[in-house]
Amino acid sequence: MDSNKLLKDLEKVVTRYYQRLANVNQTDEMRKYLNHVNNTTEVLRQVGESKNITDIVACEKAVLDYELKLYGKDNPYAVKDIKKATNEINRALKTFEFLQNNNLYKSIVVVFPVSQIYRKSGIPKDAFHFFVKEHCKRLNKRLENVGLPTEKYTQIEVRCFNLQIALDEYMKLQAQALDITLPEDTDK
Repeated sequence: MDSNKLLKDLEKVVTRYYQRLANVNQTDEMRKYLNHVNNTTEVLRQVGESKNITDIVACEKAVLDYELKLYGKDNPYAVKDIKKATNEINRALKTFEFLQNNNLYKSIVVVFPVSQIYRKSGIPKDAFHFFVKEHCKRLNKRLENVGLPTEKYTQIEVRCFNLQIALDEYMKLQAQALDITLPEDTDK
């Protein structure tokens, strides 16, 4: 599976999806809109199945960028929320860059030790953990929207699921960098 092709496909689908969203008034328009939602969701599922942290985060960032374009003029609350998520993604990606160099990451953890309170299975909860936790909270808030179509609900669930996959893979890399053995169930 070529991740660049998936990202380009996602970009096309998301572009069409948000272009259509602005004009959703009629039943046919709504069907087309929901079809685009389903297509986007399928691309997101495929990216999640790859378990590639970079691709999962890049897709989430792409969706946020399109949401920013969509809501930019009409909803200042959504814009603020999306910008906050984008800033968190950027911090998470910076932390991920550090993790790519095991020695650098290990040095950072030694120089800036983290209390046991801020650890999960012995792994420090850093900006990547914070991003996934906070962004999934934001996405789950959207699920409370009464008029949310089932297709959009499913897409949000897939986005959260993908972020959890990325976090699990990230924790494996952290454990490897810090020479820690993770328990089978990292939620404990």
